[in-house]
Amino acid sequence: MAVNIKLIAEGQLQSTEADLYTVPSGKTALIKTITLVNGNTSVETINIYILKSGSIKRMIAPKDFQLGVQYMAVLDDEFTLEAGDKIRGITSTAGKVDYTIHGVEK
Repeated sequence: MAVNIKLIAEGQLQSTEADLYTVPSGKTALIKTITLVNGNTSVETINIYILKSGSIKRMIAPKDFQLGVQYMAVLDDEFTLEAGDKIRGITSTAGKVDYTIHGVEK
């Protein structure tokens, strides 16, 4: 069986912590990459977490990660998530950091 990695979420980080992706009901997900691009004219401070359903959030990037002007960061550790699990994020300036999440839902 072929594994089809696809774009499963995209958007812009906000200045208040928010959900970037939630695994749909009845599904599991394998997250392959999270890409962050700073489109601002200043450095952005970013935090990215996984929130397992019924648990506490866990950081998946260094705390207060600094992303330079017009720089890109790729988080390429693989994460397995269950239905209801979330990837959450926050940045210092709303609407300045684009993100994409690629993976497999099954």
